[in-house]
Amino acid sequence: MLGLSAALTVPRVASKPLKVMPAGVFAEERVKFYDVGHVSGVVNAPVYSPGAGRYDMGSLAQVSLSVPALAGQIWVYVTLNKADEENGIGWRVRGMAPPYDPLASRVRSGQQVFKLPANIGSTLVNVVVGTGFAGSLQAVQVVAIETVLAQPFDFYVCLGQSQMAATTNALGLAAELDHCSDPTLLYFPGATYAGHGTVIGQVEALRAPLQANAESLGGGTVTAGMRSNGVSPAIAFAKRIRQSTAAGRNVVIVQAAVSSTSLVGTAAAWNPVGSNPFAYNHAVSVIAGAMAASPVGSKIRGVLWAQGESDLAALAAYPAAWAAMRAAFEATWSANNWVTAPVPWLIGTTPPDAVHPSVPAFIDMQSQMDALSGHGYAQPRCRVVNRLPGIEPDGVHATAQSNRWLGHAMAERFLAAQ
Repeated sequence: MLGLSAALTVPRVASKPLKVMPAGVFAEERVKFYDVGHVSGVVNAPVYSPGAGRYDMGSLAQVSLSVPALAGQIWVYVTLNKADEENGIGWRVRGMAPPYDPLASRVRSGQQVFKLPANIGSTLVNVVVGTGFAGSLQAVQVVAIETVLAQPFDFYVCLGQSQMAATTNALGLAAELDHCSDPTLLYFPGATYAGHGTVIGQVEALRAPLQANAESLGGGTVTAGMRSNGVSPAIAFAKRIRQSTAAGRNVVIVQAAVSSTSLVGTAAAWNPVGSNPFAYNHAVSVIAGAMAASPVGSKIRGVLWAQGESDLAALAAYPAAWAAMRAAFEATWSANNWVTAPVPWLIGTTPPDAVHPSVPAFIDMQSQMDALSGHGYAQPRCRVVNRLPGIEPDGVHATAQSNRWLGHAMAERFLAAQ
């Protein structure tokens, strides 16, 4: 279990011994800039801070990194933090020497992954920032990705509303906890968002925030071009599942949750036979796109569900509505041979300290849906994980810390059910 108390302390290591660099890859220990033997040049005077393991980047600064001669598709994992996240100043990664297909700049910082197209022979990678930029370049990891992408995908589908999507809640990304450098951790986004280079139907490196979607402000549709900002439970779940997944298979999240959506009622967004099942249809589409883009042997292994805050007035009807939705999803998956057998569904409950008066009854109801509860609401292959306390000031949404704990706990419950 994660030690994720409110007083969490994350140890920081000033320096690490270096591993041998595999062909086409910067090992993780090299990327923190504690060692700069792989830095071959700088432009416009970025300031190197050896104690912090970073370059402080000013206007039009560049850092050039020598790499082994690259072949095939290359993904460059970069952590760059802007002093002002909302200023719109862009930055990018490009392959050089010889140059090839520089990618468009991005205005969001944090951990980004630039997918350089297939190339043979380049021995230099540049990180370039725009005019007026202020911030720090903290990590670069170059990965020859084609072998990884050829491995079968173990899919874990994430459904529900804002507690899973974390579009505008669960704020406070922490690099030490939420960033992912393992290239066998992947995901399919639920939103096409240029700021993170995500496109629905295209596989991405797993990284926080996972781009998901929300119900439109007018209601009844999925918001286009949604930008997510929070920490989904799926990040911690995937990291824990990776530890128990055989080599040669990738752990792949499908982020198909849609914030602000309901399940119960004719007009509910998750009701597959309702009048406007836009969230259900969105999830069906995202899952189908992921399967179409996956290698032979890829299968859905499990489902993560976090939803119900929109249905607190209809608790008695919730278990039957949930069962009908699950049956509709699984019928499609079986018909398409996307599963080898019916898969476990993990439900994460709402924070117990949420302020709505129906929350205790809601948690009790979902807990009774657990396959082992012995209650009439019990659902086959369903496992329920009750959160620890921890809510944002809105009195509804879990904190980032709570979502990390929940994701890890859902993984443990999933593994115990195998």
